[in-house]
Amino acid sequence: MNDEFLKRVGLCLKDADGRVLSQNAICLKLCGDCIGQICDKACMREGPLPPGEVRHEVFIAPQSPRDAPPIDSILWNDGEHLLTFLLDRRPALDHLRAQLSPHIPRLTATESNILESLLNGSSNRQLATTLHISPATLKTHLNNMYRKLPAATARALRHWRQSRHNPS
Repeated sequence: MNDEFLKRVGLCLKDADGRVLSQNAICLKLCGDCIGQICDKACMREGPLPPGEVRHEVFIAPQSPRDAPPIDSILWNDGEHLLTFLLDRRPALDHLRAQLSPHIPRLTATESNILESLLNGSSNRQLATTLHISPATLKTHLNNMYRKLPAATARALRHWRQSRHNPS
């Protein structure tokens, strides 16, 4: 692991009951100061883990706007402590936006709006409802949009969407 990666990882140490013992600066930024409190943040919403277990989730940080990039969370119980690793996916989203940028002029206005909504985390159901179209019509727009993108860029967009809505 390199130092640049470690500068982006949030770490939170909790006792076996979920009381926060320490947080690094990234964790403080993502979750706020929770030291001394029983953690009620997204990584703990299912409660503490049994010893030896690991849980992976993707969630929006509590202090972030709803359209913020998701956070990867890995919660691990070593038998004495709960350790949470948090990784902000904003750099990945910025990279994806840079890949997409040269291709946006090829998209229709509707496809551009759909793309922006996808990047902000909207699901297909949310998009169809917002646009007042059927899921089948949305699928047609998505397929047309993906066809206009280079294969690698389309794959990257699909991967982003899948990892956001299906973390495991």
